[in-house]
Amino acid sequence: MGLVFAGGAAGSLVRYVVGVALPALWPVLVVNVLGSLMLGLLLGSAPSRSVRLLIGTGFLGGFTTYSAFAVEVASLGVVGGPALGLAFGLGQAAFGVVAALLGFALADVRRARPEVSA
Repeated sequence: MGLVFAGGAAGSLVRYVVGVALPALWPVLVVNVLGSLMLGLLLGSAPSRSVRLLIGTGFLGGFTTYSAFAVEVASLGVVGGPALGLAFGLGQAAFGVVAALLGFALADVRRARPEVSA
């Protein structure tokens, strides 16, 4: 439980920093797509349970944000029309899936590379 808490606190802090650094609409897109890439890479690397808890459940759980994504999609649907909200939501979901697949592919490449002895 401590690993999840520590990772979640760190991930939430990094998400906050990204939110302050980027203009509206970008922070949620960036954290969710980057989080998808990182989770794909992590899970594709078959880490230990502790690493999955600390980074996957904790850090990436705190870093990514479904609720802000849902609110942004709904807000865009109200302000810009349902088509805009739907396009933004589907586009972000598609980018997330592609990023996760890329993460898995990068993990495969990393595992296939021979280890270099020092």
